[in-house]
Amino acid sequence: GCLVHQAVQARCRLWQRSTSQRPVPPARTCIPTYPMPSLQRMPPYGYSSRSFLEANIFTLKKQARPASRLDLRPLALLNTDYKVKTRIIAKRIRPLLPKRIHEHQT
Repeated sequence: GCLVHQAVQARCRLWQRSTSQRPVPPARTCIPTYPMPSLQRMPPYGYSSRSFLEANIFTLKKQARPASRLDLRPLALLNTDYKVKTRIIAKRIRPLLPKRIHEHQT
């Protein structure tokens, strides 16, 4: 299965065991609902909508008067859903990383 989905399931089980002794429901039920529709439809196995791949790209000047394209720096503005989803996933798998990645590995 997907490592992220397994991490979310494990985290949900730990949280639910610490808050009550009732049976543990499926992992999807402990993912809170978010105001953004694409996160509410978030599939459990890591597939996302095409909007997560879209970005608005702008260029910033490196110099006052750019003479070529090399004097411009591209800046990609990703959609908010993408940023929120990646932060949620990063926060949830952060406790698992030290067990899976060596301390000298980046």
